Amino acid sequence: MKLYGAAIDSAVRKCMEDAGLGYPVEKLDLVRGGTTETRSELGYRILTESTAKRYGYRDSPDPRVVEEREVMFERAGASYTAQFDNCSSRSIDVVPDLAGPGNVILALDAESREIASSDPNVQAASGRWRTCMVDAFPGLEIDGLPDDFASRYLSQELNNAAPVEPSEEEVAIAVQDVGCRGLTEFDQIYYEKVEDAQRRLITENRSELNDVRQEIERIQAAIDAFVEKDDVAVVRRP
Repeated sequence: MKLYGAAIDSAVRKCMEDAGLGYPVEKLDLVRGGTTETRSELGYRILTESTAKRYGYRDSPDPRVVEEREVMFERAGASYTAQFDNCSSRSIDVVPDLAGPGNVILALDAESREIASSDPNVQAASGRWRTCMVDAFPGLEIDGLPDDFASRYLSQELNNAAPVEPSEEEVAIAVQDVGCRGLTEFDQIYYEKVEDAQRRLITENRSELNDVRQEIERIQAAIDAFVEKDDVAVVRRP
């Protein structure tokens, strides 16, 4: 996904330059892996005592980012925005759209989580986790599964504002979250059920997933070919 975004940005940058406008892109070092301290390669949240103390519920910086994108739109006028919209629409002609096959994967992942969430053992572990959390923080409004709470809490903390350092309260709650997950064995129980559900869904949807794999391989080849021509967007692999 990160590389796909780099390819899209590169296509937009070229289109904007052809119109006489600048468009900054993020520089990535592709030698570095895509796993961060707080997210696995598949995008699942990684919450440990160490990450909770450093980041609360927030994501750690992506190790591939060498140079962040400069914010342009806050000072750009309507004509710039219109041209950007035009270039964004045209970028699909250069970089194949990942949305189609990507949405198939995301939908099946979401379905596996829903199946796991309704499992009685997961429900019981989630209840024990909530009790553990409320015992430590009386009055804390909490329902649903741990990751649901983490996402909702972070959204309330940020309140659509730019990311800032986590508060002492957020860190304390996140650290307690780690402890409660360990005491209740929630993560182990939940992800075992997620894996079981995913294995079944793979079997049931194997034909469609084979088509998805072929399409993603085609898109990946197009992305690689595009970004290798553009040293502005990425740092080349050795």
